[in-house]
Amino acid sequence: MMDTLRADLRQYGPGKKLTLFPHSPPDPHGRSTYKVPDGLKEKRILSEREEDMSMTALCFDDDNQPHLLDTNQHGDPANSLGVEIIESLSNGNDGDNQVLLVKILHKPTTDLKFPVPDTHELAVVKIFDPLFFPEDVPEEEGPWKVTSRADMKLSREAGAYKELHAYNLTGYPHLAPQYYGCWTTCLTSHSPDFEGKTRHVGLVLLEYIQGTSIRDLCRHGADEALIPPKGRICVHTDGPDSFKFTEEKRLDILALLLAGVVEQVYKGVWHEYVEPENVLITMRNKSAILEAPRVALIAYDICTIDSKCKKPMNRWERFPHTPHPSKCFDLAKLYGFGGWWPLKWEEKVEEGEVSPFKAWLLERFGPLDSEKYSYKVVYRRQWLLREKQIKQELERRAKRQELEAKRKATKDNSEAKLSRDDPSSHSVALAAKMGIVVLYDSDGRVSQATDSSMDEGSSLESRTKRR
Repeated sequence: MMDTLRADLRQYGPGKKLTLFPHSPPDPHGRSTYKVPDGLKEKRILSEREEDMSMTALCFDDDNQPHLLDTNQHGDPANSLGVEIIESLSNGNDGDNQVLLVKILHKPTTDLKFPVPDTHELAVVKIFDPLFFPEDVPEEEGPWKVTSRADMKLSREAGAYKELHAYNLTGYPHLAPQYYGCWTTCLTSHSPDFEGKTRHVGLVLLEYIQGTSIRDLCRHGADEALIPPKGRICVHTDGPDSFKFTEEKRLDILALLLAGVVEQVYKGVWHEYVEPENVLITMRNKSAILEAPRVALIAYDICTIDSKCKKPMNRWERFPHTPHPSKCFDLAKLYGFGGWWPLKWEEKVEEGEVSPFKAWLLERFGPLDSEKYSYKVVYRRQWLLREKQIKQELERRAKRQELEAKRKATKDNSEAKLSRDDPSSHSVALAAKMGIVVLYDSDGRVSQATDSSMDEGSSLESRTKRR
């Protein structure tokens, strides 16, 4: 079985070609903060039928293909995108995802409503293939079957990139790589049990950022603190662009990271934590050499998209500007970067004194409240006044609707009572619709019926006689 898996993994090897098809995944899910998409609640765990299935059988099962998979357009070459794998960026089957550097062979000719790389351009394919997901996972990740976990991670990663792309926060010079959409590709197996069968896996297509992660740039101390390089370092293997990672340069890079993160947070994509292995440093924008480093953050399935939550917090709606980095970060949230930032920042300060980290934030990003950043809700009074006005208007509307409903109910009850008490009222109502005025004598008997459209005093009886 292991030999078969190794053979199947070679489908992601250099020189292999994949055909991608556009895919619209469900909204982000798989965490308690998100809703469960329709039709998935019972399918997330193994059914009795699936309990004895092998991992491969589960992944080939029709019920376990990517949720909302639509193969109707797969036969049309105009919808497909072809890639050739250059190399693996994820070291084979380590971890959940297959991250591949690819070259674009051909582009779709249909309008996909999002950008795609040019032919022969390099890009990154991040594949969520459940066949190579670990079977043993921490309890906090839930009892979900492996195909469900792959679907969940795909939905969160694609959902975050889609949200950032909608706010024009992907691609250079922004923190997130450019997003080229969510796709699926079709795979086979070397196992004789699945000969002639195919399965689908979900993936995201992203900008290729030729750089090095902060973690890979550094050595690591016994306490896991980062030990930055001392000499001049080239962050690319094929270029002259290099620099020394002095403390000043490292803090410049940290500032770029924090500025990019709070920009995303302001649009509702917030991060529980940021890890140095997910932060890339590059001096390139595709083939162009940059004058200053670009910092990029990857791995978005671990962030939260506020607008997609069961109960969106809308925390930053009342802020006139992007939140000041000191509103979102303290040293605890940047613990993994210890050593990249000066370890002296950890030293305790006297009560009332400003910590070195806070002082650096103020020096680098300016006052807590400015024309660029907000720390407090500057216009809180105006917001409260607006909310009060909206609430009062809604209450007025509700009262008007209530009064109208009562009037209608009273009118209906009166007409119903009149109808019960006086059977002739039906005739009166009909006569009124016909434009006939009915007059009664003191005993309640009809004394005269007059057509209101004729001259006053002309009775129905006289009209009948004239006819």
